[in-house]
Amino acid sequence: MHVVGFHYACDKLRNAIIDFADDSRHASPWAAKIYADAINRGKRHPHAVRILARAWIRVVWRC
Repeated sequence: MHVVGFHYACDKLRNAIIDFADDSRHASPWAAKIYADAINRGKRHPHAVRILARAWIRVVWRC
């Protein structure tokens, strides 16, 4: 038998990154463009914010 549990620490980190991405679209033209492009492709707000969060993760990883 194999059981997979959910890691709550990862959930907190994920929520923190998504909150940061959502707030960043108001202050950063780069982030606002990524968010707007996702919305224009027909994505809903939660999905568009996750797309923006993924873009931020790539930036942070490169740093």
